[in-house]
Amino acid sequence: MLSIIPGATIRRTRHWIENTFDMAYQHIYYPLREMTFFSLEDLNWEIGFLLEHCNNTTLS
Repeated sequence: MLSIIPGATIRRTRHWIENTFDMAYQHIYYPLREMTFFSLEDLNWEIGFLLEHCNNTTLS
């Protein structure tokens, strides 16, 4: 079975995905760039902490 997806839907979906990625990048990567980690466990813990904080933030 072949499905045809209108171009406007693809553009809207792509825009939503790019915005979501940018938001995650700003809330997770930016704070990490000033930190120094000496183990992968520490890095993973901090990423998890920032991800949890990002997920619990109310968007306005």
